Amino acid sequence: MAKLYIDNKLYIVNESNNLLHTCLSKGINIPYFCWHPELGSVGVCRQCSVKKYSDINDKIGIIVMSCMTPSQDGNIISTKSHEIINFRKDIIELMMNNHPHDCPVCSEGGNCHLQDMTVMTKHYKRRYIFSKKKYKNQYLGPFINHEMNRCISCYRCVRFYKNYAGGKDFNVYGSADNLYFGRFEEGILENEHSGNLIEICPTGVFTDKLHEENYNRKWDMQYSPSICNMCSIGCNISVGERYGEIRKIENRYNIEINNYFLCDVGRFVYDFNNVKNRPNYFSYNKKEICKFLNFTQSIDMAVSYLKKSTKILGIGSSRSSIENNFALLELVGIENFSTGLLQEEHNIITLINQFIKQNNLLVPSLREVEESDTILILGEDIINTAPRLALSVRRAMKKKSKHLNKFYEKKIFYKWQSDTVKIFSKKFKNSLFIINYNDSSLNGLCTLNYSKKDISVMDLIININHLIENNELYDKKINDDINKYINFVVNSLKLSKNPLIISGSHSRNLSIIKLAINISKNLKKNNKNTKLLFVTPDANSMGMSCIPGFPLETAIDILKNNKNVALIIMENDLYRHLPKKKLKYIFNNKTNNIVLDHQFTKSFRNANLKVPVKNFFESSGTLINYEGRLQRFFQVYEPSFYNKNINRIESWRWLHALKCKFHRKELYWLKLDDIISDCSNKILDFKNIISVAPKSSYRIFGQKVPRSPHRFSGRTSFLSNIDIHEPKQPEDIDSMFSFSMEGTQLHNKYSDQVPFYWSPGWNSLQSGNRYQLENNLNVSLNKKNFFIKKNDINIKLDLKFLPDVFLKKNSFKIIPHYFLFDSKEIFQYCKKIDICKKKYGIMNHLDAENLKIKNNSIIYFFIFNNIFTIKIKISHFMQNRYISLPLGSSEYPFCLSGKEIILFKENECGSFIK
Repeated sequence: MAKLYIDNKLYIVNESNNLLHTCLSKGINIPYFCWHPELGSVGVCRQCSVKKYSDINDKIGIIVMSCMTPSQDGNIISTKSHEIINFRKDIIELMMNNHPHDCPVCSEGGNCHLQDMTVMTKHYKRRYIFSKKKYKNQYLGPFINHEMNRCISCYRCVRFYKNYAGGKDFNVYGSADNLYFGRFEEGILENEHSGNLIEICPTGVFTDKLHEENYNRKWDMQYSPSICNMCSIGCNISVGERYGEIRKIENRYNIEINNYFLCDVGRFVYDFNNVKNRPNYFSYNKKEICKFLNFTQSIDMAVSYLKKSTKILGIGSSRSSIENNFALLELVGIENFSTGLLQEEHNIITLINQFIKQNNLLVPSLREVEESDTILILGEDIINTAPRLALSVRRAMKKKSKHLNKFYEKKIFYKWQSDTVKIFSKKFKNSLFIINYNDSSLNGLCTLNYSKKDISVMDLIININHLIENNELYDKKINDDINKYINFVVNSLKLSKNPLIISGSHSRNLSIIKLAINISKNLKKNNKNTKLLFVTPDANSMGMSCIPGFPLETAIDILKNNKNVALIIMENDLYRHLPKKKLKYIFNNKTNNIVLDHQFTKSFRNANLKVPVKNFFESSGTLINYEGRLQRFFQVYEPSFYNKNINRIESWRWLHALKCKFHRKELYWLKLDDIISDCSNKILDFKNIISVAPKSSYRIFGQKVPRSPHRFSGRTSFLSNIDIHEPKQPEDIDSMFSFSMEGTQLHNKYSDQVPFYWSPGWNSLQSGNRYQLENNLNVSLNKKNFFIKKNDINIKLDLKFLPDVFLKKNSFKIIPHYFLFDSKEIFQYCKKIDICKKKYGIMNHLDAENLKIKNNSIIYFFIFNNIFTIKIKISHFMQNRYISLPLGSSEYPFCLSGKEIILFKENECGSFIK
């Protein structure tokens, strides 16, 4: 720690930070542009100047850039001297010479860092009278607008996109004062984190195109803290709403998970909430006639279904909250509850859950992933299944922390000196190895690659595990190149200080999961820092694994073997898992089936009783991410406030009302706190769930926390087209937040639940950059983390694995592949991302040559008494004798995974059908 004087006041600070970081964290406002707490300092903009004095007798001092100056012991700093104030004014005036001054039409207006800094430096008069530079803007894809005329050349965009996120299709062109930030030629930005340019840019060069299609200012949106529901990482987000539509999603800082950055899926895929044809009314089908019901009638009809049934069966969902699944479990009982997962995936998730609950193996957060020096990825395409994790892997390859720590400790240079760290990092190497069935854009970072034609994925992993465990190869007949690769991987893992193994359930291969655990256990015998991370399919897959239940196939068998079964399906489309012919007898007029969902899924459309429910933007609940971390998301808005005819309800509320009506009891879950309390008492893994967030009764000085900024305008005329009288704001009985701008902001204790970033003089999201761990402002991000309960004793895991075996000659095994914007169930309801959707299979070029199949040919295969067709893309990187399909759509259900098939070409179809 260092002692220094800032504006004649003594501060004790962290000497590893620069002066700008120190001042901001102590509540001292200094304007800046090029610095970012994650990107470091380059000293480009010259805006953060301060006066530094050599000692107390020095009356002149020197002007230094605070972002490039360390916080050294004994420093005497002035941020308010007359010379410094004028210097900053001159700098920002030069920056603004070519700026178009188009704030009234710029979508960043009111949320602009440039505006904040201009006000802070008190620059208000325009003296530049000459022609301004004009640039041609580029088309950068469906999500980001480009307005190059607003650029102030801070370099943040290219430093993030190219240096931090590893993008290759964006750069800076030109020299001196004639710079252009963009692509060599216009086109869709390829990097899966391109949306962060919107938040990284301190001006309006990069703006949110989806938000601009239905635009409103930042202060006219209602916000709520939430958790991204698109994958198992559990990134923290802030969701903005207006008129019952989600208008914008922004990053919510969490040092352990997403830090300052979101992937494009989490930022832009919210259109499924805004589509007009969402379920709004309770209804039932009778002889192909749809009739509408009210809430009471829907409960009465469901009760009649249950009364005339001999058995009640419930199918839950890993994309729904813990509370919703627990409510279904309470209704049907443990012996009648299905997780809604197929047998293979059910077994995988169960094994991962058992592994996580052991105390002797470390499951890293994304921050800890970035500290790894050797990473081995097994059977998981994290670019498409967990893109935010992929960014952390990229960072781990560039950080070189173990090599540079000695320089930091000796203060030869500091972590925030971006260019210096970049130069020194080139001298050292971290190691990345990827073993997967297909190629990935991360493969370019790999230390060493192998030839897929020489060995299969499973054989390679088995040999690596055997060499680590027994110091010899499992198969001694493999060729020299593969032998060299295996030895190089094993030696790198053994010599590593912080090795990390990454795998996941998306391969739907239980043996790979078991091998990953075996490898990490064997490594841990020599290295206590060994970590293992499993990516799971959905936002609440780990939560579902904590709830006792049986797989989907067992539920189907129960329906086959029992008559008069009442089936309740909650937020799960069975057509994604099973072929249509297997589901025909479930969705017919003879089966008493009830489906709850917030989208018109195929299961919902074919249900007898349809119950419209709220999604995670419209309700509150708890999710568990890949590492077992419990996190709460909160309702953003109440749909019925804008349309009284909308009957959507939380799944748990409707299920609880049904249970109480069926058993003739009074309702006892009146608010979210009630079901959370019940859940924590009845399921041991959820013991910590009650402490994740404040109770709904929590108040600050007797007031709730506002969801809307205090500048929120037009509330008296909000719904004037419907009623001239101002409607009463809805009351949220489930959380500490109010649907209003009235209230008191959160203080330190629960500051991780902040709905939106704002601070006096800091209207933009850059205000979050001030809230570092050591600050003493109103928002501190020191918070306690809550995880599922660990086991006191180790569970003996079944880690016996089986190698891949092909039973038929010239047969192929089906494996899944995933697309960034088309791998989740709800993605198919997003109209604005159709441009990104693709449907094709992938096979090896040698297999294609043998079968005389050309690129874009149509192939056929027969399974489950059904003919499937798919267009084929030929790859030089695909594992031979495997065919990769976009599983998870109704055309190609997940049950196809791992099945062995024979392929037929188009001209063979006739004989094949015969």
